[in-house]
Amino acid sequence: MDFLKRLENEVGYTIYSRGKDYYNRGKAGNFKLYGVEEEYYGEGVRNLEGSVKGSNYLNYKTEVIFSKDEVLDFNCSCMYFRENIKPCKHIVAVAMAAYNLVLKKESIERVKADIHLDFLKNPIGEKKNLIFLKIIPKIENIRGYIDFKLDIEIVTKDKNYKLTNKLSKFLKAYGLTSFDFGKSYQYNPATDYFQGWEKKFLDFLKEYEGILEKSYYGELNISTILSNKFSFDRLLDILVEGDQVVLKNGSLKEILEIDVKNSGSDIELAFKNISNFIQRGERTLLHLDNGTPIFYRVSSEDIEIYKKIRQKTSRSETMVISESNLPVVINSIQKMAKLELSEDIKKKVYTPNKIEDKIYIDSYNTYGLKVYTKRFYDGIYEGDLDGTIILSNQLEGYSLYKDVLKDYQNNFENGAYHITNVESIYRFVVEGIPELERYYEMYYSEEFKNKSYTTASYHVETKVTDILDISFNIDGIDKDEVVRFLTAVREKKKYYLLKNGGIIDIGDTSELDGLNDLLDISEASKKEIEAGVISRAKNYSYFLSSTLKRIKNLVLDENFKEMENNLKSITSKDEEASIKKRFPMLRDYQLYGVQWLNTLKKLGLGGILADDMGLGKTLQTIAYLSMEKRELPSIVIAPKSLVYNWKSEFERFAPSVIVKMCVGVKWEREEAIKSLKSGEVLITTYGVLKNDLDLYGMMPFEKGFANIIIDEAQNIKNILGKTSNAIKEVKGETKIALTGTPIENNILELWSIFDFAFPGYLGKHTTFKKRYLDNLKSLKSVVGPFILRRTKSEVLQELPDKIEQDVVVELGEKQRKLYLGYLEKYKREVEAVGSDAIKILSCLTRLRQLCNHPKLFIEDYKGESAKLDALLELLQEAKSGGHRVLLFSQFTEMLGIIKNHLKDEFNILYLDGKTKVEERLNLVERFNSGEGDIFVISLKAGGSGLNLTGADTVIHFDPWWNPSVENQATDRAHRMGQKNVVNVFRLITKGTIEEKINLIKDEKSKVISEVLDGEKRELLKMNRDELLKLF
Repeated sequence: MDFLKRLENEVGYTIYSRGKDYYNRGKAGNFKLYGVEEEYYGEGVRNLEGSVKGSNYLNYKTEVIFSKDEVLDFNCSCMYFRENIKPCKHIVAVAMAAYNLVLKKESIERVKADIHLDFLKNPIGEKKNLIFLKIIPKIENIRGYIDFKLDIEIVTKDKNYKLTNKLSKFLKAYGLTSFDFGKSYQYNPATDYFQGWEKKFLDFLKEYEGILEKSYYGELNISTILSNKFSFDRLLDILVEGDQVVLKNGSLKEILEIDVKNSGSDIELAFKNISNFIQRGERTLLHLDNGTPIFYRVSSEDIEIYKKIRQKTSRSETMVISESNLPVVINSIQKMAKLELSEDIKKKVYTPNKIEDKIYIDSYNTYGLKVYTKRFYDGIYEGDLDGTIILSNQLEGYSLYKDVLKDYQNNFENGAYHITNVESIYRFVVEGIPELERYYEMYYSEEFKNKSYTTASYHVETKVTDILDISFNIDGIDKDEVVRFLTAVREKKKYYLLKNGGIIDIGDTSELDGLNDLLDISEASKKEIEAGVISRAKNYSYFLSSTLKRIKNLVLDENFKEMENNLKSITSKDEEASIKKRFPMLRDYQLYGVQWLNTLKKLGLGGILADDMGLGKTLQTIAYLSMEKRELPSIVIAPKSLVYNWKSEFERFAPSVIVKMCVGVKWEREEAIKSLKSGEVLITTYGVLKNDLDLYGMMPFEKGFANIIIDEAQNIKNILGKTSNAIKEVKGETKIALTGTPIENNILELWSIFDFAFPGYLGKHTTFKKRYLDNLKSLKSVVGPFILRRTKSEVLQELPDKIEQDVVVELGEKQRKLYLGYLEKYKREVEAVGSDAIKILSCLTRLRQLCNHPKLFIEDYKGESAKLDALLELLQEAKSGGHRVLLFSQFTEMLGIIKNHLKDEFNILYLDGKTKVEERLNLVERFNSGEGDIFVISLKAGGSGLNLTGADTVIHFDPWWNPSVENQATDRAHRMGQKNVVNVFRLITKGTIEEKINLIKDEKSKVISEVLDGEKRELLKMNRDELLKLF
């Protein structure tokens, strides 16, 4: 492989092509060829240096080390190479020169001038004549303007040659070509060389000449460089290295002299030698001493002072001030210059040996602070030294005092700092004062010393007897201030102002929030808060346990701990064995569920069994009721569609339990209620119970029921609904709610269920919403012990996962035009009606129908339905793969269209709201036995309470914004007994309201997990604005 091919492989085609183009366009030049040490690279290796003009007109210094076969090493001053350490196009250009101008020639010779290559005629690396420079610094005074100049000479062994006037031309030839200095000497870069500071000097001028060439037209002269402050400093450092000039590091005070004397009633300041200095460079002052230039390198601050003085003394080197200003002025200028005081002024000046500041702190108004200082000179108060000029360098004491106070918001007035901001006051007391005490003698007024500045702390204790007593006290807070203090904590204030003017640092309110939560949840009265004691029913301990645990300074008595352990001690071996003997089919998690229900019963508590759909809540409840030996009957309240399912499950799993149905005509229901006996179970529906409340007063049991079980407890989610109120009026000892979705839309649904299971525990619904809507983590800790929830993934590893997929369908032309037309129409109608929610929902329903099939409300529609076509494809694929399908829609009319569309190709079972209860069970059994390819079901009628594990594919024809409803429908197939993976398809029309509904559905999925699964997100609710966003 030849030299150039290796180079291309090394750098890649793109960089290689760009570098080759640079070389061909003559952008590479100024080449120098050297030999290299053989011990590093081997024999026959050389180094070619060159200059490459970049795309930004800058010249980059580039070198390659190469053998006859390849490039061995390289370097470039461009940004690309420095950042990536990879070959750049400039390196390629010089490598191309190495190949074409060195390797392809048998000997080194001079090549065409347009590529600017001067190869050395001597052996590589050899140069004979060492040349020197001579720099002659001088001061020029041209018409009163003093300036600094340099004369430059080249020194050879025979003669010196002036370079100053030929500088620009020489620099163009320097290192490249020969240059004539008259007839007697010719500079030859092949033989003549510079080293040390001279080489640095010329290299710097060469670099500057290149920059100048790009900036304006003209030749470089030394005055150009000396007039630029940045280039001057660099040049000066090189000249100092060569001992060509004198540079001293110092301060302005060492070189500037000022005479101070009386001038009548005023004071005259005479700047004796200010005119002997001129600024050169950024921080360099040039001092003219008998015509010999001496340079002083001073600080940036000194340069600024110098410039101000020069500005004020531009016309005269004297300055006149009033005698009253002398103390301030003299203390200021002594830092920057040597002072020469006249005898009469010396008499007024006092230079103390010791300066001492003392700081005084007093109250200001009620809460504020006043901070001021007094200065003492050799123990004498400064106020007693009127008319005396204090000359001292020790004014920094004041500076430190001010620096500390800068950190605290204040107002300076009448010689004192007034701090009125509460946070600044507290921080100054606990941080600022200790810092000042390290440097100053401090004095405090009695009023200030009587104030309290401390952090908030508190203690809580419990005592359980026949009742629960919780006592608490807050350190440093009087009883009459407790309510105000806790209000400040609730409002997240950082500090609390005590009546006596002191301050309590509330700090991070999280610790005190626990106390506030306790008072809120227990709904403590003002009287209880001021007394520091809350008394509640003994069983309240269970509900306050999680809240108390968030309190750090808590002491629990032994009785409280014992009650806690009772709630935790759910399982016992004896009870477990007894349950297993009667119900051997129970899985471990179901066995635990039965024991959990038993524990609630023993402790006189209620709760929510919230297992996922299909995990056997019914079976666990039947086992629990069967194990009970009670003197009272129990009641199960379920939706109409599930009451016979409950009866069937009792007959299957607990045939010994007497079950009475309360669902017939009124006289039959009355007879069932009146004839109830101990241990029997009454089964009724929500609707029937609402109408039969008067009958329950005829029960032969004054205490009511031993257990009230409500299935699908979301039926009482409406806190103002008649059904909810009716259920809560039924008397019973233990109340258990069964639901896979205790929250469908908002947390008030959970409140309503708890209001049934444990009335009053979560307080009023208005307070509950305000307290927990944005504090779901706290809500979970409060309700957690009384909700038992297991998901399928947690307890049924053998249950196959479901695979969910959204099938996005593009509307056809005709259907899309119809949709868009009605969308605009409904937008206008909605804007016209304002807040009419019924009208808005009506319009939304029409749009959803259009997505399904325009024929749902346009009777003469003759066009296609994109969804129907997509459905047919899905069903054909499912049938060919041997899959059986549950097909859900919310629109019964759509189900009819689907049924007619598919009847010739598929065997269909059909269920909607008109299907009788007895027929429903028959249809389920037929489908699970293998009959039918597709079970077409109305979402409302069959979305819950059915076991349809005979299907392994679920299709939702139209999306719904409540994910719980969809999930319930899906779980008809994805439940216990399912042995296959369940595929779930949702048909969604692109660019329509359905896509937006899908987004809402995703958000509502978060709602359910907020409290039950612990993820903290905002709960959503559909208000008017959110509904309008769907259009």
